[in-house]
This record gives sequence, C-alpha cells and structure tokens, in this order.
Amino acid sequence: MVLTENNWVQRNDGYLRSRCRRCFTIFNADKERKRKGVKQYPCEICGNFCYKKYNRVFCSDLCKFYGYVNKTNGCWLWLGRKDQDGYGETGVNGKVVKAHRYAHEIFIGPIDKDKIILHSCDNRICVNPDHLRQGTPADNSLDALSRGRVLRGSQIGNSKLLENDVLKIRELRDNGYTYKHIAELFNVSEATIRFIIAGISWKHV
Repeated sequence: MVLTENNWVQRNDGYLRSRCRRCFTIFNADKERKRKGVKQYPCEICGNFCYKKYNRVFCSDLCKFYGYVNKTNGCWLWLGRKDQDGYGETGVNGKVVKAHRYAHEIFIGPIDKDKIILHSCDNRICVNPDHLRQGTPADNSLDALSRGRVLRGSQIGNSKLLENDVLKIRELRDNGYTYKHIAELFNVSEATIRFIIAGISWKHV
C-alpha cells in the first residue's frame, strides 16, 4: 500500500514509518501477541491458523458466517443470534448486520439503498442466496398478503362483523335496503356499510 496523507504514521522525530497506519497497527498487535505468547488456533472453517477473536475460532467474518449456517436441502438455516423480529444477525467489520443481507452481498452482490431483501421461502432465518431477492417494502407487503400473514376481516380483534355478515349486507343492499337500515341491523355506522358495498373494505369477501 502506498503511503498517503490519510494513512501514514508519523514518528516522534518527524519521519514517516515504513507501514501505513492500518498495517502498522496490525504489525504492533501481532508483535504484542507474540511477546505475550498468545496461542494461534486453526479456523473451524478453512483451517488457517489465527488468533481467537470470537467464542469459537474463526479467522474472518466470512468464516464466522459459514460457521453458523446449517445447509439443508432447501433453506440454509441461521444458527446464530437473532433480533426481536426473528431475523438472523452477524458481526461484519465490527458492525451488526442482518445475516440474510450479508448473504446477499456475498453471493449475489450489493444491495440498492432503497431496497430490502425478501425471502421466497418465507423463512426469516434462511440465508440461502437462491431464496433471496431485492424488493421494495410494497413487494414485501404483497408477499405477506399472499401468504396470509396479514390479518383481515374477522381476524382483526375489534371487528364487529364476520364474513357471512358482509355477504348478507351486500344481499340486503341488492334487495333495496337503505344504507341506514342495514347499519341499524348490524349495529355499525352507515359509513361502514357504504365502504363494504363500494368494495373499499372487506375486499377479500
């Protein structure tokens, strides 16, 4: 690496060191480990000898990633820690990132700033690149709707109507009943009846 104003390391006597700042730091750390007799271990994945940085022995973030993946016939299941939403997490360059996003960057490529990563398998802990694709939040909502993960109609806790009620409401309207009369029969607002008849609400029925 060529020494520049951004990476050079200046000694007390004003001269530049023969290594850039990053290399000098690594050199010093390695020298200190040898002085203290710190032992090196073979990486669990590739076998390269390295200093133990994690609870298990991995020589890099990539090897650590592989160490927490269980490859099945379909999904690659993440065995490491997970966030509150159930998505896998891993450390990369000192930062915590989503495991499936890291998998996409490794095997497929960079992720656009305005995109998220979707699972075709609907398995949040899967990191199989064949099951991952970029998409928008709208695409994610459509996926959730198509897989029945969005509460609708009577599944919503505060719903006063059932699917059969909605069918009856439409039948009554076809028979000439007024919105007000139907609303009184089902103890809901007139606006609710209008939304149902217009197809704004209860579209799935």
